Amino acid sequence: MATYRQTLRNAVVVCHQAGVNEMLARRLMLELTEQHQLNLYLVDDEEIDEKILIEFSAGLKRLCDHEPLAHILGYEWFFGRKFSVSKDVLVPRDETEELIGHILSDIDELFNQGELICADIGTGSGALAITLKAEEPRCRVWASDISEQALAIAKKNADDLDVEVTFVLGDMAQPLIDRQVKLDLCISNPP
Repeated sequence: MATYRQTLRNAVVVCHQAGVNEMLARRLMLELTEQHQLNLYLVDDEEIDEKILIEFSAGLKRLCDHEPLAHILGYEWFFGRKFSVSKDVLVPRDETEELIGHILSDIDELFNQGELICADIGTGSGALAITLKAEEPRCRVWASDISEQALAIAKKNADDLDVEVTFVLGDMAQPLIDRQVKLDLCISNPP
């Protein structure tokens, strides 16, 4: 059987042939080994575990079919937290991390009051809403989405990360308008 290193080298060739960024295959292997509590760099020259090889081969095939890595893994990292994702939500992007970083860096300067009432419109996986609440506990965060499936994923993420966010179903800000919620801060990062 091949080593982890040999398996990755073969995957790089397969990725090039399929027009897929080889870094995705490397990240897939890294995530799979960490899920199995292995440090890839310490086991690089060891024979690859059969279970990991099966998972990696299946994931590589899906990558070569141009499926997003986050959908293959079932999660994406955002601001140091693991968020579940599926085809029902958009995968949080690097630019979205920049957005929340800017908000967090400016919030103290813009708001010197106690509790802030905030909303994330079109929350999807809940990455913005949950991160805002986790990083700035004085925020009371509402999150809306038109998709029940997306809200189910966002609620799961909030539960998994032990963060309190109020989720509401509806189009854009309408559920907040209907509840007469007055906001200090409204964020959104639609596609």
